[in-house]
Amino acid sequence: MDWPRLLGELSLNRTAAQFTETVERLALELGGREIRFHLYEMDAALLVRGHERLGVDSDTLQGACALYCEPVERPEGSAWPVTRFGSLIGVLSAAQGQLGELAGAVGLMYEPVRIREEAATCLTALQSLLTAAVDRVAPGSTGHVARVARLALELGSMLDLSPQARQDLWDAAHFHDVGWLLLQHQSYEEQLAGHTEAGAGFLEQTEALRLLSPLIENHHQSYPASKPLAMEGWILALAEDLDEHFSEHPGTLEDKIRDFYSRNVGKHHPEVVDALSSLIDSGRIKELYG
Repeated sequence: MDWPRLLGELSLNRTAAQFTETVERLALELGGREIRFHLYEMDAALLVRGHERLGVDSDTLQGACALYCEPVERPEGSAWPVTRFGSLIGVLSAAQGQLGELAGAVGLMYEPVRIREEAATCLTALQSLLTAAVDRVAPGSTGHVARVARLALELGSMLDLSPQARQDLWDAAHFHDVGWLLLQHQSYEEQLAGHTEAGAGFLEQTEALRLLSPLIENHHQSYPASKPLAMEGWILALAEDLDEHFSEHPGTLEDKIRDFYSRNVGKHHPEVVDALSSLIDSGRIKELYG
């Protein structure tokens, strides 16, 4: 068994659902047949809460394994308990194959996945709260942050960014104007000059958000820049500028687009401008701003 690869694949998952899919795929690679993996956080029918067992049917293979928290072998197959810190978290079963070692590894590697998923849930809630707060204090029209995030994600898809890069872009877009909130008691001129640095400093304080800090700090950057900036940063810069331009200038959408191209397009990364042109040609920009 290639333990380094196996443990590595388990540790990369970001949600319980992804973790379950990976466990079942690895079990198949190890020779299992008719694999089923129950995580109790996902399956209320097999929930175990302390000594109170809810909905556990000892007549089933997995139910008996959950009830007695020990391996079970029957003519229809085998099942192995998956534990974390001595507590049962799930059951791995197969009609064929010996997967006891895998069950042990699953219990070992589930904890960081669970923590990662909880952190992501917390981050999503924090984004929503900050987005609502920023919309109240930052200049521009209501919904600016949400529109910038949607536009940035569309541009990232056009430029074929990796899933992780698109996720970073989405998160950064939601936090890009948080500096206005941090500096709300200062003058408008001070906020305008300092909100990008203040927002970047805010994200620097949290390990999970630190990688987004350069995107926040440089989201008003003009191309070319004096220092390297990731493509996600150039995308965020254009999305921010475009939405602000659309909010500040009257006229039809077509008028606003023509005006943006005549006035602002020269300060943005050419590849991002090309992606914007593709959004316009496809009609997608009308769906976002129609």
